[in-house]
Amino acid sequence: MRRFRKCCIIFLLTIILSGCGCQRDMSLATVVEKVEVDVNYQGEALHRIYTKSNKMTAVLNYLRWLGPQYKADCDPEIIPGDEYTITVTLSNGQQEIYRQKTNGYLRKNDGRWENIDPEKGVMLYEIISQMEGDGNT
Repeated sequence: MRRFRKCCIIFLLTIILSGCGCQRDMSLATVVEKVEVDVNYQGEALHRIYTKSNKMTAVLNYLRWLGPQYKADCDPEIIPGDEYTITVTLSNGQQEIYRQKTNGYLRKNDGRWENIDPEKGVMLYEIISQMEGDGNT
């Protein structure tokens, strides 16, 4: 029953994330070599490496699904809480690093922190906790 529930969650997330209507070109699955996710969630450390297209796409769709963000109203660096680091490695060796803090803030590379919808922010943990990594985890 638990396995069925996990499959349903993954299926629903895939439908929601793929049907979000975002038109930005993130057909990066063709140029993305791997996606690494490091998480410190409620004291639990997780490390996942995804190299299979469907798993990389799930994480990339999540980033796309977050939608428009706006400048954070505080400095998330000083806020204690959960932190996610998503490293997207492209086939040319370039990396894009996304940091998510406390399900409410997101930062790409050295850019500014931006607010995100906390209800959407919590979905990252759901995605990676349901998908085993493809490499060393």
